[in-house]
Amino acid sequence: MRLSETSSVLPRFLILISAAAWPLANFALNNFSELALAEYGVIGLVMVITAAVGLAISAAASRIAKADPWAATCATAAGIVLFFTYSDIIAAIYSVLYSLFQATRGPIWIFVLISVAVIAAVYRLSSNPRTRRIIAFMFPIAALLASAQLLLRVFEPGGAVVSASHDEQSQDVKDKRNVYFIVLDGYARWDVVKKYTGIDLDPFFERIGAQGFRVARNATANYPTTFLSLSSTLQMNYVALPDSVPPTSLQPFYKIIQGRSEAVRQFRKIGYNYVHAGSGWIGANCSGAEDVCLSSERALAQSSELENALVAMTPLRLLRWKFEDPSDALGGLFEVTEALSTNTLPQPFFLFAHVAAPHPPFTRKADCSPRETSGSLSEWGQPSHYGDMVLCTNRDVEGLIALLGKRDPDAIIVIFSDHGSAFTNPFDSEFGKWTDSMLRERLPSLIAAKFPEECSPWFSDGMTNVNMVRFMLGCLQNRPPNYIPDRRFFANYKNARVMEVSAELEPTSRPDAPALGSAASTDPERLDMRKPH
Repeated sequence: MRLSETSSVLPRFLILISAAAWPLANFALNNFSELALAEYGVIGLVMVITAAVGLAISAAASRIAKADPWAATCATAAGIVLFFTYSDIIAAIYSVLYSLFQATRGPIWIFVLISVAVIAAVYRLSSNPRTRRIIAFMFPIAALLASAQLLLRVFEPGGAVVSASHDEQSQDVKDKRNVYFIVLDGYARWDVVKKYTGIDLDPFFERIGAQGFRVARNATANYPTTFLSLSSTLQMNYVALPDSVPPTSLQPFYKIIQGRSEAVRQFRKIGYNYVHAGSGWIGANCSGAEDVCLSSERALAQSSELENALVAMTPLRLLRWKFEDPSDALGGLFEVTEALSTNTLPQPFFLFAHVAAPHPPFTRKADCSPRETSGSLSEWGQPSHYGDMVLCTNRDVEGLIALLGKRDPDAIIVIFSDHGSAFTNPFDSEFGKWTDSMLRERLPSLIAAKFPEECSPWFSDGMTNVNMVRFMLGCLQNRPPNYIPDRRFFANYKNARVMEVSAELEPTSRPDAPALGSAASTDPERLDMRKPH
């Protein structure tokens, strides 16, 4: 590459596309297991468009401001890198401000100052022929290194989802009640919520208890990540074990969550239709496996998750917040309620709905009014904001219960969570290095259910997610559920590698008497946690 003042457009374009490729290749690497093949084409198109816009900006700067063409190109390349790393920089600034001063304002202006300083420094250094070549080559080298890591990941060998099936004969169902199976992503168990937010959930439990719900006060998830927790719940068995080779892609788990599951197969065997409601998260989108894809008009108009993720990386998300309700960024329970109130569904049905709340981003206040956020799914920095999302979600839950109480009073309804919160930053730890406090925060979950009284003996305080579909099927068929042994695992979001854990997960403090709506504690056996394999 010859870096003269009159260099051709092509080498400068290559520097600009490298500047875009560096952060976007890292984005693809971090989301490797979640991206479909066609989405890499979208990312490539974004790189080309960004480089073309950058070339126009640098050319305009050269002509209008009489700037050095190569210095303008390098400065523009630095601006592109800053543009696509906006989210990471803002998160770092926010973390420092909050930890030192408990400040929640100012990161954007600090980002602007940093950007101006970096772009000016790169322009000045690139104006010097001695340093120009070094800076110009930095961008292609960084892009090549990130791309090489991505290619290595592509050819990394991997295994498959653990095969699991329901090993008992289905029985006829005389009273085919509709079944609602609703997951509230990241809703921690009552004791964890109280510990980190100070919110007492007993009044909420009392209100839904008056509507026939019972709460499993010792409930836990079996896995700490959404893709493993929900796929095992819907597969009615464990989908990843310590001795299994993890797949390199999360797509097999997503297919289970999207409707190709043992739960759906079992419900169809007894004459049920399958209704699916996604949240905007790619792993829970409708896939064609459902009989009905339930969405409100607002949900149908939402952008794809890839588009949302790319916009969230950049300052463009500020424009989206200005013109859109941030609570619409990912689906909420209010959308499910809205869709149920305006659609007639084929009877009987098994409905599975994934709801993004109260998981970050914390887009709503306690009264459900919009709150501006960083847009990050790992925004666990402020427990008070999480508490507000929990309170808003509780309002939505009560709205749904009120609707179903009028329209479908005999239905079986299970409202649960896939995992708890993450204020202890467990995913910053090395694999297998989680502390007991991390496990006691992340695995305890919410399970609240409304079902016929005759099913009460099969619902206990210590229910876990993997047995909930078995409970619902047993209840419908009027037979004791064939539960599998409870097991709990450590895992991370990079792949499906797991380690069985041993930790005490019962609440650290128990009420003197079960709150109204809680499950009876007829068997207060301590959780059987096995040693790591």
